[in-house]
Amino acid sequence: MSSKSWKILGTLAVVIGGIAFIAFQSMGDVEYYVHVEKVYENPEKWVGQKNLQVHGFVVAGSIKKEIVGQTTRRTFQVESKGKVIDVVHTGVAPDTFKDQSEAVVKGEVKQENGKLVMYALPGEPGIMAKCPSKYDGKR
Repeated sequence: MSSKSWKILGTLAVVIGGIAFIAFQSMGDVEYYVHVEKVYENPEKWVGQKNLQVHGFVVAGSIKKEIVGQTTRRTFQVESKGKVIDVVHTGVAPDTFKDQSEAVVKGEVKQENGKLVMYALPGEPGIMAKCPSKYDGKR
């Protein structure tokens, strides 16, 4: 083989190795996005999953806030198709977070006393609330 062929093969090996390294490193950061009712279909699959995003609607009247130390701790429920998950969150929530808002909670689901409880990441990364439909066009 000529010197030029070795250089091309060496360059290809470095590029393929770099792509493989990046792909391998990113596999640990897989996040799953599911609706509340899907968690109930197969809870064993989702309990303990660290990077889980659960979609649902905040149950009216379920938001409870308390100050613990210097942090706000809130508990609430998210619902989808009749299935409900309790949520525990600490820190700041987005301004759009309120009763009946569409929300995605990011964190970990645990099973406690026969119920599913989601522990959201602290602060705004743990709760994403959709803007109200007041921005939709008139029908």
